[in-house]
Amino acid sequence: MRLAVRVLWGGGGKGIPGTLTTEHSQSSYGLPVLVAQGQVYGTGDLPFGTVLMPWDRRRRLSQEERDLFEAAQRAGYTVRT
Repeated sequence: MRLAVRVLWGGGGKGIPGTLTTEHSQSSYGLPVLVAQGQVYGTGDLPFGTVLMPWDRRRRLSQEERDLFEAAQRAGYTVRT
């Protein structure tokens, strides 16, 4: 599963594009990783206060996408839907 997200480094700014995915080799046990700017980030790799949100917040998320966000929260990412 992949989902386009907006990454707010340190919680501010306009954000940059990223992908929250369980399809990367560094993802394990169904917990997603963030791929942004050509790098893979686990929860411990992100600056304090970094927030992930859907890239297009006007579009309603599918159940599969909501499940991915819940898995991201369980992994320790801060998400806003």
